[in-house]
Amino acid sequence: MRYTKGQSGNPKGKPKGAENKLSKDVRATLQVIIENEINYLPELLKKLKPEKRVEVISRLIQYIIPKIESIQFKTEFEQLSDEQLDYIIENLKNSER
Repeated sequence: MRYTKGQSGNPKGKPKGAENKLSKDVRATLQVIIENEINYLPELLKKLKPEKRVEVISRLIQYIIPKIESIQFKTEFEQLSDEQLDYIIENLKNSER
């Protein structure tokens, strides 16, 4: 038997976006473990060789500092009006000061 898109065979089933209880419990347990162990991190890092310390810190830093992604900006200047071009030029002049 086929169902239409957005319908299931169990209309009283788990609502869309509902959190899995097991995942919720695992996350809560991990959070408690991390909260308890975070105080020991500086002590543990001091015991590591410098190379290993840098490796651990570089792996952890991604959770503190957002990842930088390059973006490409391309403007078709031919399609801009004279007023738009003048506005851009004035802003560039002001930003150099």
